[in-house]
Amino acid sequence: MLNILLESLLKWFAPILVFTTDEVYSLINKGDKNIHEHSFVKVPKDWENKELNEKWDQLFKIKQEANIAIEEKRSSKEIGSSLEASVKLKVDQNKYNLLKNLDLAEYLITSKAEKELSKNEKIKIDVSKAKGNKCPRCWKILESKCIRCSDLI
Repeated sequence: MLNILLESLLKWFAPILVFTTDEVYSLINKGDKNIHEHSFVKVPKDWENKELNEKWDQLFKIKQEANIAIEEKRSSKEIGSSLEASVKLKVDQNKYNLLKNLDLAEYLITSKAEKELSKNEKIKIDVSKAKGNKCPRCWKILESKCIRCSDLI
């Protein structure tokens, strides 16, 4: 299983990290061909997880809608980048559960993001300018000191 993952990653990165991936590939596969002369690995069928795929499809759709709302604020010059945004998602119970263990601000690449339960099935996205000071390391705009970066600055 790990061999399949390693070989897949190496072949995906091969066009970018040409020499590095070829060197690692030559260490794990003793042969005359280099990594660029092979086809992609066939992923075993039993690795397919339709439930997980459906979850990430739904998460991707939510992110796309949030990106559209953020882009509207950017085009009207209310914010400069997505890290200047504070996002509030009003979602139904299913989407609320889907977002339960997800760091929304990280996923949406914003300074602040929160979810709120709504009875309406249609997602409502409110985007506003984040309040606070910009962290010099991660560039998030936070009302208090950045917990993640404070020890490193």
